[in-house]
Amino acid sequence: MKKKWQIGESVVVRTTHKQGKIVSSSTTADGYSMNENVEVQYNDGSSEWISTNNISKFLTEVDPKTNSTFLSE
Repeated sequence: MKKKWQIGESVVVRTTHKQGKIVSSSTTADGYSMNENVEVQYNDGSSEWISTNNISKFLTEVDPKTNSTFLSE
C-alpha cells in the first residue's frame, strides 16, 4: 500500500480549516478495513491525530517568474 501523505507535508484540516504539517502517521486494521491517521502539528505548537479522510494537501499559488515565456497561438 502506497502512502498518500509524507512527513513534513503541509496540510489543511477540512473540518476546522487549520493548517499544519504532518509529523507522524499510523495505520491500523480492524479486520474490515485499514484506517490511516496522521499527527498534524500546528504553527502554535499544538498537535492532534486526525483521520486522513479529514485532511487535504495545502496548496499555495505562486506567481510565475517575470522573465518566463508563455506559449501563444
